[in-house]
Amino acid sequence: MPDVVLVAADGRRLIVEVLVTHACDAEKIAKIRAGAVSAIEVDLSAYRTQGTEAAVRNALLRTAPRTWLFNPAVDEAETSLKATIAAERKAAAEARQRAARRAALALRAAEPRLTPALQAERQSVLALGLQDLVGAPPASDDGFVVPSNLWRAVLINRLVLRRAPTRHGMLWPIEPDEALSALKDCLAPGVLGGVNRPTPAAMKAALPGFVPPQDSLDTFLETLKAYGLLLETKHGLLVNDRAREVLLAREAALKAANQRWRQTETLLDGLFETTGAPMETPAFSLTAWRASVPGFNRSLTAIIEEGGPEWSGLVRSLDAVQSMISGGAPCDSLMGLPFEPSLQEAIRQADLIAAQEALAIEAAERAAADQRVSRLRSRAEVVPGLEVEAWLNRQGKGTPLTPLDAARQGEAMLGVAFRSLDRIAEEFADAARRDALAAECLAVLETAAEKCFDEDRRRLFLRGHRPELGMKSPQEFCRDHASLKVLLSLLPSKRGAR
Repeated sequence: MPDVVLVAADGRRLIVEVLVTHACDAEKIAKIRAGAVSAIEVDLSAYRTQGTEAAVRNALLRTAPRTWLFNPAVDEAETSLKATIAAERKAAAEARQRAARRAALALRAAEPRLTPALQAERQSVLALGLQDLVGAPPASDDGFVVPSNLWRAVLINRLVLRRAPTRHGMLWPIEPDEALSALKDCLAPGVLGGVNRPTPAAMKAALPGFVPPQDSLDTFLETLKAYGLLLETKHGLLVNDRAREVLLAREAALKAANQRWRQTETLLDGLFETTGAPMETPAFSLTAWRASVPGFNRSLTAIIEEGGPEWSGLVRSLDAVQSMISGGAPCDSLMGLPFEPSLQEAIRQADLIAAQEALAIEAAERAAADQRVSRLRSRAEVVPGLEVEAWLNRQGKGTPLTPLDAARQGEAMLGVAFRSLDRIAEEFADAARRDALAAECLAVLETAAEKCFDEDRRRLFLRGHRPELGMKSPQEFCRDHASLKVLLSLLPSKRGAR
């Protein structure tokens, strides 16, 4: 039974339940609802053991907390509100679905955007032999503005080959959004985010068959893992260093081979352009020459691709031909190239230059010989008492060469002539010293003879030949201090003694 039932003048009833110790349980509330009579619960638990009658009355009528147990109007309002909220939610969901569909259709219809830079990245990856990896048919190209075989190649190039290591040489794990961000210039506008953009899941739900770029990318990342370029580790998705090193080494080899191709083709084109010789004639075919290069017995492609000493030798030979055509010396071999007229002209020019050089050398040798003769003559002219011309033209002992002949032969023989002249000069100097000593000693002898003889006897003493002097006169015998001493001993001790 309810605690209190109030009846309004119009017959409406209100049940009042007073909470003192226990609130109405669910069963009682269910019975109240079943009776369809509004009910309210007033909480007077605070006045269970205290409070005056006036205070309790005031609390019951005005101040005590109260709660609707059942009110048909509230239920109707709640039901109406829930229906309104449900309708609004449905309308919002439908609007989001339409927006997601529009966004998905926009991504699918994005304008293609191919650039030479992207094409170059693709070609560099394809050159590494990864055509099968990047060229598999795609499940979808939704959200991309380039074909799948292009963005896949670009991803390999940027995420694997060009991924910058740390300063310690390590590669950081790949972040979840890093791969998608790496393809920014391959994606339609809006893929990488925006205000209130529909999620990939919403676009998939709104447009059956639509594949978000992230899904396509995740599928390709799985392919890269299966291929061995990426590794799934406890630290996340990593680039396989060994596979990367193999690809980088292959790339370096391709770059080197391309450089060799460019250098070789530039040399060949320059040869034919300079000479004006045709590349294909009945007598010569550059195509056949490329198939088997004379002197190498291998194709030009094989020589260039392998590189090494053979290619270096080929380039040196082509350089020699180019140098010859440009006016240099004749080359050792034309390697079967049709430049025989250039070779003959180079030989003719070389012979002409050799003849001119021979004449120049001969003239230089004559001038040098004349200079050596002049030097020898100048030195001979300062030797006192030497008859210069007679000595210059007199054959030496044991040789038919004259000093002039020796000087003309070269510096070594000029040195021999100089040494001979030095010996003659020394002999002349010795003779002059001996003559001076003899004159000095003779003057001493004459002075001593004047003291011992009169003029006639002195003259007879000095000029007379004496047996003890080997039949020489004192004048002839007197050559040095020793001979002077002998001669002085022959003079008498006093004048007129003999």
